[in-house]
Amino acid sequence: MDTRRLLLAGLLSLAVLMAWQMIFPPPVPVEQPPEANEAALSSPVDGPGAEGSPATGTAPDGPTLAEVGESEPGAGETSLDDTGSTTAPPALPPIEGEPGQQTTLETERWRARFDSTGARLVSMELLTRRETGGEQVELVRERDEASAFPFSLVDEQGRPLELDGAPFAVESSPGRVAFSYRGPLGTARKAFQITEDGLLAYSIEVERPSAWAVWFGPGVANPTWDELTDRLGRSSRQASVMGGELSSRQTSKLEETEFIEGAGASWFSLENKYFLMALAPTERVRGVALVPVRTLGDEDSGPTGWELASQNVQGDGPMDAGLVVLPSGEAMSGASYWGAKEYTRLAALPFDFEKTVRFGRLGFLARPLLYGMRWIHSEVVPNWGWSIVLMTVAINLLLFPLRHKSFVSMQRMQKLNPRMEAIRNRYRPKLRDKQGRPNLEMQRKMNEEIQGLFKEEGVNPAMGCLPLLLQMPVFFAFYRLLAEAVELQGAPWIGWITDLSLQDPIKALPLLMGATQFLQTKTMPPAANPTQRIIMTTMPIWFTLFAFAFPSGLVLYWLTNNVLTIIQQAGYNRLKKAGYFGGADEAEAPKKQKLPKQAKAKPGS
Repeated sequence: MDTRRLLLAGLLSLAVLMAWQMIFPPPVPVEQPPEANEAALSSPVDGPGAEGSPATGTAPDGPTLAEVGESEPGAGETSLDDTGSTTAPPALPPIEGEPGQQTTLETERWRARFDSTGARLVSMELLTRRETGGEQVELVRERDEASAFPFSLVDEQGRPLELDGAPFAVESSPGRVAFSYRGPLGTARKAFQITEDGLLAYSIEVERPSAWAVWFGPGVANPTWDELTDRLGRSSRQASVMGGELSSRQTSKLEETEFIEGAGASWFSLENKYFLMALAPTERVRGVALVPVRTLGDEDSGPTGWELASQNVQGDGPMDAGLVVLPSGEAMSGASYWGAKEYTRLAALPFDFEKTVRFGRLGFLARPLLYGMRWIHSEVVPNWGWSIVLMTVAINLLLFPLRHKSFVSMQRMQKLNPRMEAIRNRYRPKLRDKQGRPNLEMQRKMNEEIQGLFKEEGVNPAMGCLPLLLQMPVFFAFYRLLAEAVELQGAPWIGWITDLSLQDPIKALPLLMGATQFLQTKTMPPAANPTQRIIMTTMPIWFTLFAFAFPSGLVLYWLTNNVLTIIQQAGYNRLKKAGYFGGADEAEAPKKQKLPKQAKAKPGS
C-alpha cells in the first residue's frame, strides 16, 4: 500500500514539473545582428527635451563605447569549443563613412558645418553679424586640411592624431548629428546637438587610442594682419578660465605651453574684443593646455594659416593660442557658446559668460547705459550712430543740474578773481623774509582774507569742481561701454562711416572733433594762470591725435558731447551779458577809485 502511494506521489510530481515547463517556458536567447550594434554605436543623442539631453542644460547622452561592446555577441569574453579549448572573441565589425561628407546644423543665429573626416567643425558662420565688407562673420579660422580644427582629436601638445583623419560614418536628424568610427586607426564617437538656449552641445567618446585630447581654436574669427598686429585694434585676443573669478591671458604674449588645472574651473574660452568661443564641460576635465601658435603670412599677403610654435616655424608672424582640453576618462561632454559678446544674451545663460564683456570698475554704470542705448535703437531710431548721439544728449540732460551748478560757481569765481589777485599782490612781498624763508603767518592771514571774501560773497570754491567730478564717472562709463559694445561692430552711421567699431577712413570725424574742442576752449573763461592757459590751448591738438586711433563710435560720442558743451556755454555767456551773474565786474570799481587817490597823495607828502 505504501509503495503504491509513493509511486503515485512521484508520478504527480513529475506531471506538475512537465506542466510548469509547458506553461512557463524558459526565455530563448536572441542573438543581435551586427547591424543592430553598428546602429547603437552611431546613434545620435536624445531629442530636445529628453531627460539628460543638452536641451535641459546638460550634455548630450548616448550609449557608451563600453555598452556598445557588451552588446556584441561574445564581446569581451572567451568561450569553450567542443574540444574544451578557449577561443578568442569575434572581431567587432568596422564602421566607416565617406570622407569629406559635409553636414550642417543651423539656428537663427549661427550655421555650423561639420566634415566627416575626423568629425570636425570646419565652419561656424554667424548669421546675425557681418564684416565691414558685408560677408558673414566666420568664427573658425582658416587653415589647411592637415591642421587641427575645433573638436579635432589631438595629443597633449596639440598635434592631430591619426584618428583625426579617419572617415567617420554620419547619422543626422533635425537639430543633431552623430559621427562614429571603428577601424585600424581607433574607435571613437562624436555627437552634436542644438540646445534650447541656442548652444552647441557636444559628446565625445574615444576607446582607442587611450591617450587623447580635444583641440579648440586657435583664437576665434579671422582677423586681418593689421588687426593681429594693432594693439589698439578690435582683435585683442585672450584665453580665459572661469574658476570662481575670471582669469584671462593675452594670447599674443604667449611663448610656451601653459597648463591650467581643471579642478574648480567651470568653463574655458577663447575670445577677442567682440566674439567668444566658450566651453562648459558637464564633467570635470583633467585640465586645459594653452598652446602657442604662430600666424603664417605677411603684411602683403595677410594671414595664410598657422602652425604650432613648437614646430619651430620660421617667421615673425603674430602669436596666438589654441586650447587642448584633456579629458579625465574615455568621454567628454558639455555645451559650447559660439557668437558675439552680446551682454544681454550672455547674461541670460547660466554660465557667467557675460563676464567676458569687460566694462571695468564702472560696470555698474555702463550696464544701465547699455540697456538705454539698446532701447533707443529698438524703439526710437534703428541706427547705432544716431543712438549714440541721442544717448549722449540724454546723459547731458540728466546731468544738467550738476553742470548748471558748476557753471554758475565758475562764473562767480571768475567775478571774484580780480579781488583775489589784489589780495595776493598785497601779501606777496610779505610771504618771505629777507633770507627767503616762507613767512607762515603772512600766508595764514592771506588765506583767511581770501576765505573771508568767499564767505562775504557766498561763493564755495569746491562747487566749481565737485559737480564735474560727480559727472565724470558717467561719461567714462559710457566711453568704456562704446569701446566694448559689439553692437557697433559692422554698424554703419552715415556716408563714409560704414563701421562704427573701426577708425574713420578719411579722418573727418577726428578733425571735426578737434575743431569743436578748440572752439570749446575759446568759449570757456580764460584761466588766470599762464601755465593753465597754455595747457588749455594745446589740449585740442593732443585730443585730436588720440582720436585718430579711436573707433568712429567713440569719436562720435566725443564730438556730440563737445557740441552740447559749446551750446551750453554759449547760453551762459548770454546770461552773463544780461546780468544774470551780477552785471559788470564789481572788482574793477574799487581799483579805479584807489589809484587816483594814491596819485594825489604823493605830491603833498
